[in-house]
Amino acid sequence: MELIPGLIDDVGRECLIRIPYEEFPLATSVCKSWGVEIQLPEFWAFWQRRKSSGLTRPVLIMMQAQSDPDEIENQDRGVGSEKCPERFTHGYGLTLCEPEAGVWSRMPLVPGFSSGLPMFCGVVGVGLDLVVIGVWDPVTWQPLNTVYVFNFLTARWRRGAGMPGGVRSFFGCAADKDGQTVLVAGGHDAEQNALKSAV
Repeated sequence: MELIPGLIDDVGRECLIRIPYEEFPLATSVCKSWGVEIQLPEFWAFWQRRKSSGLTRPVLIMMQAQSDPDEIENQDRGVGSEKCPERFTHGYGLTLCEPEAGVWSRMPLVPGFSSGLPMFCGVVGVGLDLVVIGVWDPVTWQPLNTVYVFNFLTARWRRGAGMPGGVRSFFGCAADKDGQTVLVAGGHDAEQNALKSAV
């Protein structure tokens, strides 16, 4: 089946690589052949042509503080206790910024964390995914080895495989130069013992 009826597939791919990244979730649902093509690893090798042609736009993903507007208003009026609230109402969200276009937009929340990013998590970009790793349970305040992955093609979060090596918090994380693997180093285990290992 042709990607675009009446055009050879190479021309169809040239058209697909020109779709803005924020439209890929919609483009994958246009028809089955587009959805299959866009999700093929070969398509993303072809994507390098888009990059070399200057068709890509840089984006930044930032953690940004977010607060309950009612609580801010109460604090401004001096209402409320100075003690730490029983329920943590401040949080951090992910914001996507396109510097060249001057566009800012909030990313969807991580599933199960309605007040923002999980506490003390690490965030790293890996290929077409954004990985949130090493979260703390918002109720028990215990570290978890849970991993969440946001895919920019589908614009959806999914649960990833657990972080290997057991529970770890306050660690450093980064992606390898090929954008294939997340590296995690240092931090503390569940008993707050310092870790020197890397996974």
